[in-house]
Amino acid sequence: MPYNGMRQCASRRRPWSGAETIYFGYRRKPLANARADAGQATLGSSDGLDIFVADRRKGVGIRLAVKRNGSAVARLGTLGVSRKTDPRWKGEWQHAVQGAAAGWVAEVALPLRTLTQSGMALDRLQLNCMSQNLTRSGLEGIFVTDPYYGVRFRSCCRFRRLVRPPANPPPKRSFTVRLHFAEPDPVGPGRRVFDVALQGSTVLRGLDVVKEAGGRHRALVKEFRGVGGTGQIVIELTPNGEPGKAAMEPVISGVEIVEEK
Repeated sequence: MPYNGMRQCASRRRPWSGAETIYFGYRRKPLANARADAGQATLGSSDGLDIFVADRRKGVGIRLAVKRNGSAVARLGTLGVSRKTDPRWKGEWQHAVQGAAAGWVAEVALPLRTLTQSGMALDRLQLNCMSQNLTRSGLEGIFVTDPYYGVRFRSCCRFRRLVRPPANPPPKRSFTVRLHFAEPDPVGPGRRVFDVALQGSTVLRGLDVVKEAGGRHRALVKEFRGVGGTGQIVIELTPNGEPGKAAMEPVISGVEIVEEK
């Protein structure tokens, strides 16, 4: 194989934030058996990388083609054999190419808004990539996922999913939550006072562990039944000291969470 494939990576040139952009990185290894006519001009104009991002349900895809000489083109079109491209489409994206004695590298940044503005749903995106093979043997186009036939927009089949399909949310369940406290420091009542919230709702106000437990190093347990949750139980401790006094940070010694049957 004359290349080591596609990988998502962080680009050196970041025109958009990482959370809003898909980054691609590509590295071409040296051609071990290049064709006799594969000179620098031929390699520059023909040796390249194609990226296909598609929404199969919508039936549209974007093809990004980057050549070794730095030239590039992007097209929005329909999928399948009878494909059509939109000549008015001017999607935003960036690319960079750098040559090296041992081959060449390319980076591509594709903003998510380019996809959504093109009518594509982010949760249905699928990806395919093709590297040109300018050697004396083998396939001319090497794909990450082989299509059934052809190249370009006809390559928009047998994709790999770019975004995992949304999973059904887990059912809400009921839990008993026990919070264990003990004052570890030599402080008196009124020094460490705090509020406790479960799942965003305050369940204890002005908890003073050393006062309620009767001294330091004495256990205090607070139990709450019927706490609803799906993926997580959130416990928040907020300092609540007397006015004019510096509030000490809250402490908690243990947590028990038991699902109720």
